[in-house]
Amino acid sequence: MSRPALFHVTHAKAGSTWLANILRDTFDDPVSPRFGEAVEEYRWCQGTVYPAVFLSYDEFLKLERAEDSIVFYVIRDIRDSLVSLYFSLRYTHTTEGFPHVQRFRDKTGGMSDEDGIAFLFEKGSRKLLLMQKSWLKSEMPVIRYEDLIASGGGILPGFLRSLGVKFDNTRMSEAIERRGFKKVYKRELGERDNTSHGRQGLPGDWRNFESTRLRGFITDQFNEVLELAGYPLD
Repeated sequence: MSRPALFHVTHAKAGSTWLANILRDTFDDPVSPRFGEAVEEYRWCQGTVYPAVFLSYDEFLKLERAEDSIVFYVIRDIRDSLVSLYFSLRYTHTTEGFPHVQRFRDKTGGMSDEDGIAFLFEKGSRKLLLMQKSWLKSEMPVIRYEDLIASGGGILPGFLRSLGVKFDNTRMSEAIERRGFKKVYKRELGERDNTSHGRQGLPGDWRNFESTRLRGFITDQFNEVLELAGYPLD
């Protein structure tokens, strides 16, 4: 019997490239090209692995044969996700083919990083907030980026097996080793490089940019999702 399709659903700055590469290295074809949230590029095929899909739970359910598939959602603390996204949008993401990146740089070009981060939280967090809530309330399997990174990816095989996913253990172990932060970026996890897509990787970095303005917004807007996901509120 052929295996069901497998969906790795997540959001930006939650180890999406890291995990997508592990899955691509582990599974034989068919592995779908990443389509993110461009659902017009989605094509269902039995047994396909779909890495790094950026959809809310309701959006995911609209995909053909979604209900017949295995799906898991990778979440990251929304505060760290937004801080990491800020540095990507402001400094490292290409603007070619991504006009929203240029617009963000135009708007934040005269701001300090502290003010730019607060601007992104206030003006650009709603979609991510709603996406996280949709999965946390869906009763579908959710795994935290923080737990994955703390284990160096080591908890991923057991998690996938618990969902009924079949794979070659050796291939996945080798993929996890090959795609480790130090192997890819040639520096220790937590060692900062603001010019890199993998800026530093460790949880809790948002605290380095905390301000009274930012804390007030987090308290007003994020406490519910942080509590649902089991993240500390302060």
